[in-house]
Amino acid sequence: MVSPFPCQTVLNPFLPLVLLLVFPAHGVVISASSPPASCTAVQTSRVVPALGVHPLIDVQLTGPGLLTNLTFTLEGTTDLEDIASLQVYFTGSVAEFRTVTLFGAVTRSYSGALSVSGSQELSAGVNHVWIAVEPRPGAKWGHILDGTLLSAGLNLEIRTPDAGAPPEYLTIGKALFSSILRKSGDDGVHTYRIPGLVTTPRGTLIAVFDLRWDSANDLPANIDVGCMRSTNLGSTWQWATETKTILDYDKNVSGSSGNGVGDPAVLVDRQTGTIWVAALWSYGNHGYGGSGAGLSTNQTGQYVLTRSQDDGRSWSPPINITAQAKANTNWGVCFQGPGHGIQLRDGTLLFPSQHTDPGGVNARAFFIFSTNHGATWLASPDVNPQIPPQLNENQMVELNSGQIMVSSRAPSGGNGKRVWSTYTRGSTLSDGIWSPLVHAVPDPVCQASFIRYSSILDGAARNRLLFANPGSSSSRADMTVRMSEDEGQTWTISRRIDTRPAAYSDLTLLADGTVGLLYETGDSGPYETLTFVRFHLDWLTQTRR
Repeated sequence: MVSPFPCQTVLNPFLPLVLLLVFPAHGVVISASSPPASCTAVQTSRVVPALGVHPLIDVQLTGPGLLTNLTFTLEGTTDLEDIASLQVYFTGSVAEFRTVTLFGAVTRSYSGALSVSGSQELSAGVNHVWIAVEPRPGAKWGHILDGTLLSAGLNLEIRTPDAGAPPEYLTIGKALFSSILRKSGDDGVHTYRIPGLVTTPRGTLIAVFDLRWDSANDLPANIDVGCMRSTNLGSTWQWATETKTILDYDKNVSGSSGNGVGDPAVLVDRQTGTIWVAALWSYGNHGYGGSGAGLSTNQTGQYVLTRSQDDGRSWSPPINITAQAKANTNWGVCFQGPGHGIQLRDGTLLFPSQHTDPGGVNARAFFIFSTNHGATWLASPDVNPQIPPQLNENQMVELNSGQIMVSSRAPSGGNGKRVWSTYTRGSTLSDGIWSPLVHAVPDPVCQASFIRYSSILDGAARNRLLFANPGSSSSRADMTVRMSEDEGQTWTISRRIDTRPAAYSDLTLLADGTVGLLYETGDSGPYETLTFVRFHLDWLTQTRR
């Protein structure tokens, strides 16, 4: 519900009646002919989890002008001890909460009147400033979070609403936290696609994805690999105002067709702390369908890596491992996941991968692995040496038995299902055997995400695997998370994350035991945003705590 607050204006008596206010540092000029600034408070009642940052009040300010202060209270909140942090964010004319532009934060006690000062230029029309609250972990379900807007400092005037807060409020309870990480058009990027997500040994979240600068098209094109990191479990993200590029080849090289690199997969070495990102580099028309036999950049797509040894803050120049990953030079394209790689219990690093015959036909799934922390890489046998079905864009988990389970999409021969198999190693990891293929779990021919949540080998009470994909056999929509408690034999628990169009995704287990999912979704199509959600396992299982 919208509750308009007609604003009372407290004028500076020393200002002339005909105003001409100039703020040179911001380029803002307010004259008597400008529409009067006004403020309106909007709240929406909903249930929020005791994690993440949630908008409490949408302060709508009419510009142009300069906002220098907001004053408010948390009146109506059940227990101020439920609040972990309090911030104010600006989204301009966009009526959608995002933690991108921080106006200010409250760092003292949350009782009484709270004042946040800053300097934010307001454009003509309605501007949105959000008072946002982060609940403390363990806050009790049923407790209320509420607040009252007291005043706004606009154009050297204090504008005071002459009514209290709207009647709506937030209730802490069983819900998931959702936030838009990237949206089409951010930073001048046409489309963000192909998410990868991991948690480092320090608890940092690392998100990687395609920066498709000019269009939504796949390789070959002007595409780079971007990265964002979060040190507070996904509540806010570093590089939110300017995405960090970690793999980038010069688009201006003649004949390079954009010199793109994309479809990233990310992997953490928990023994060394090194973070690896693998991607496909297409110099010229050497993406999925344009790669031929051979190893050179003029013949085939390149399997490249970059690594970070400082928890994702900086990244190495590209490392080309095409000659190691492409075990047979007669293959066509050979590249990673996408999504994430895994580390086996013995320390082996593993990137799920795929290769085709020249021209992008007869896709086969396999993996590359390193037993020396990424110094050198070897290839496994194919999951599907016989065609059909074709298999690609696979993800893998190590089972308690030591076997490796793969879940793969089937661009042909899948019959609307995921394809599954388990790998039993031989004398070495290179000479094992894959089990017969099993078709299970609806899938609309789309990449999916697959992780281990817990294992009795680590002292947990249960073995739990998690799987996420569009929950339809025919369309990319209805992002769904499923859970298995029998090492992937059955998937008896499932819950829909999103009813909208949705496509690629990646899951990770966060440092506090909650689950993070980064996925493609949108209102009109699945490639409008990269959206991050976080939830407790009891949200998935519908267990009350």
